[in-house]
Amino acid sequence: MNSADKGQMPVDVICQFNSDGKIIPFRLRIQDEDGEYHAYTINEYKELSHMGDYVNADGVNTHSSMYEFDCEITVFKKKQWVKLFYKCSAYSSAWNMCFISD
Repeated sequence: MNSADKGQMPVDVICQFNSDGKIIPFRLRIQDEDGEYHAYTINEYKELSHMGDYVNADGVNTHSSMYEFDCEITVFKKKQWVKLFYKCSAYSSAWNMCFISD
């Protein structure tokens, strides 16, 4: 997955990893085009990883080593849904994000 594809961007995420392997995202931080960081609390989330291998509505191929979450954040007092992708392998791991259109 290329982070430039489909409007995706690298993102910092604070999350909890439970003993059963479940991932719960709490906060995310993105860097804007001016290099400033903006942090947002995740108000609500829905894990979509259980869907197996498929191509999502944004055209991203997801598979068993990728976790996908729809998350609600508040940006300038307006609720906004974003999609988080966590890809992990034996060699690296990375979070990416894209905005979901209303």
